[in-house]
Amino acid sequence: DLFWREEIGESVVAGHYGRLLATSHQAGERKRALAALGELETPAVLPAVEASFREDPDPAVRAQALKVLTRRLHGAPLLEIILKGIQDPSKKVRSEVVPILSKISPQELKLNREKLIPLLDNSMEDIRTPVATLLTPLYRDDSTALTDELLGTSRKNRVLGLIETLGRIGDPSSAGLFSRFFESRETEVREAAVYWAQE
Repeated sequence: DLFWREEIGESVVAGHYGRLLATSHQAGERKRALAALGELETPAVLPAVEASFREDPDPAVRAQALKVLTRRLHGAPLLEIILKGIQDPSKKVRSEVVPILSKISPQELKLNREKLIPLLDNSMEDIRTPVATLLTPLYRDDSTALTDELLGTSRKNRVLGLIETLGRIGDPSSAGLFSRFFESRETEVREAAVYWAQE
């Protein structure tokens, strides 16, 4: 309970919980510190929370730090954090990303749409598909940008995500593009190309 923050000031409270977050060896205490920092309005909490998100050894703590950051950041800084989250080695952290994306305004997504493409480069289909769905309206009138991206990458997961995105956009010319992947050495890529070519 932070009822006493008004008496001593948020900067003092932020300092106290920031030190607890940085020094405690107990994951539960670090999560408690993050919860407290998340209640404060001062931007002074952000460096400590960002450090926890990048460096904490416990996935549950990193996931909570991600939640705090997504409530405080907007636009490009928020998308940068999301991109880092999707690369986290823990599925627990990565799975927090998709719900966060739905909270970003369409205007912010449109302005930063190219930063979302790397999110497709993920082995988890339950992340790739929501991202592909999110990208579809953002590139519906400019699918050539995704076509160039598809032809310029050899990363299997990104190829899968781009094929799905272009398939959802539904440009008839994409069928010919997908046919280039019918002979791919990757079974998943071949199957995705055939499926979306027929849609």
